[in-house]
Amino acid sequence: MKKMRVHSLKQKIVFLFCCLAAVIVCFGMVYSILASRILIHSEEIAMKNIISQVTEQVEKSTTQTMNYAERVSKSVFTRQFLLADSLPERYEASRILYSVIPTLAESEDYSTNVSIVAADGSILGTPNKFFRVLDTVEQEYDALSKTVLKSGFTGRISKVREDTDYYAYYTPILDMSKVYDSPRKIGTCIVSSSLQSLYKSLKKLQLTPNSRVYLLDQSGNILLSNQDSSFDLDDQIALKEIALDDVNAKRVLIFGQKSLMSLQTASVTNWKILCIVPIAEIDSELRVMNRIILLFTIMALFGLLSLCLFESRKLLTPLAEISEFVSRPPTLEARLNWKERKDEIGILGNQIDRMLNQISELTHSIVDMQSRAYEAELARKSSILAMLRSQINPHFLYNTLDCIRGYGYKAQSPEIVQMCSSLAAIMRYSINSPEIVPLREELNCVRKYLTIIAIRFRNRFTTDVQIPEELEKVPVPSFILQPLVENAVYHGLEPKAGSGLLTISAHVTDGMDLVFRIYDNGVGISEKRLVQLQNLLEVNNMSPKDFSLDCGIGLLNVQRRIRTLYSASYGIALDSKEGEFTLVTVTLPYRQ
Repeated sequence: MKKMRVHSLKQKIVFLFCCLAAVIVCFGMVYSILASRILIHSEEIAMKNIISQVTEQVEKSTTQTMNYAERVSKSVFTRQFLLADSLPERYEASRILYSVIPTLAESEDYSTNVSIVAADGSILGTPNKFFRVLDTVEQEYDALSKTVLKSGFTGRISKVREDTDYYAYYTPILDMSKVYDSPRKIGTCIVSSSLQSLYKSLKKLQLTPNSRVYLLDQSGNILLSNQDSSFDLDDQIALKEIALDDVNAKRVLIFGQKSLMSLQTASVTNWKILCIVPIAEIDSELRVMNRIILLFTIMALFGLLSLCLFESRKLLTPLAEISEFVSRPPTLEARLNWKERKDEIGILGNQIDRMLNQISELTHSIVDMQSRAYEAELARKSSILAMLRSQINPHFLYNTLDCIRGYGYKAQSPEIVQMCSSLAAIMRYSINSPEIVPLREELNCVRKYLTIIAIRFRNRFTTDVQIPEELEKVPVPSFILQPLVENAVYHGLEPKAGSGLLTISAHVTDGMDLVFRIYDNGVGISEKRLVQLQNLLEVNNMSPKDFSLDCGIGLLNVQRRIRTLYSASYGIALDSKEGEFTLVTVTLPYRQ
């Protein structure tokens, strides 16, 4: 027979230290992974907040321009001007329209210009410097054509007035005075707004210091940015390529910084809003905390190492002396002489000296004592073997649990007290209960078990027992529900990350069957394993080898008892979906 290797105390201490160090390292790794996920989540939320701010501000400003144009185009004074038959009538209508147009604006923005172009080409309200806007609308968007009825926003119109760039919204003006087969266009309303007002709006947003916001038109050309109103050719080309992609919280290295980049389309203008935010500015506080905890973990590891080395040296040195002393050939004169040491090791050394003194004085008596001790040891081992062969006395277990409960009271730990009381009640029920018991007693056993589970998992699971009170007197087989509830907890809810739900319900069918349902929203059972268990549950004469399946022992045991007590028409039905739920249905005859 191969001799087992005996490890020294030093090796055991080193092993314990390594295990503790591994736990600390694992904790650091788990924290690092969780911190990384938290950082990523916080970055995405911050980016969503930033781009939402920008989108809201852009749509607010552009919606004002669009609404202004729509009100002007639908004004009765605008139609009177465009439908005037003579020059005097048109002149009079234009005079009135000039006075009405400012009242249709939502705010007094002197950087906004309104132009009305009639179908015959005559223009109202356009200074010479704004003819560049009309040319752009006509040439690039064909909005002045009599047959074009579309509305929309233009892109960037450069240097319209005093090196100020503009954008415009154009919408057709339709003749609503008569009924036509199709709308008749009598003109076009164009509202031009300065990009400088949008730029000021973006500058007011609460963004990080180096965040970059780019507003791009439908073609990907830069309209403006919160950082600078001028752009070089490289920026134009690079951002135009980005605008063609569907970018959502993408990490990039741009402008010499690791940044988070996101692209969103404004619903009102169909412009694209590109936000580039340095990652370091989003989660700087979390990253500092992460570094602090990582540093703390490293310091704790080194502190643990130092403390372990110091304490192990303090402990192992005198133990090594004792080991070396007792390993030498025995002599009647050898002594440790550790009378000055008052700690546990000193007491051990003094006891060794006292033992040696007694050995030298009572050699013959010790031989007799050793003989008697040998005989007593043989008798003790015989009694231990006999005890192991016999069954455990329940009263011994009850007394032990009662001692533990008393310790719980002394330690002021209600959890220990409650767990011991619940476990003792379950043991008494399992040992003393008859084969058939009232449902009330079975539910009491289940509730005691759920009490232990609630303490064990710190109330991670929610339990819901839906048993009508009138059914509590119904006779059922003992220990028919607890194994199924235990299966639901340990094989369904425990492996699931986060909280879970366990529901126990009962009802009586029209066919006078008593039906129990044990439902959990845990990890479920794979399809292959579910089919295997369902097939085993349908076997009428199950052999002991069928009970070797992992997580199937409780199910098969309960199934076998039910069919033995009643018939094959009663028993267990199993349903599950991996990752979602498991449902165990127990059918018994209903007997009042």
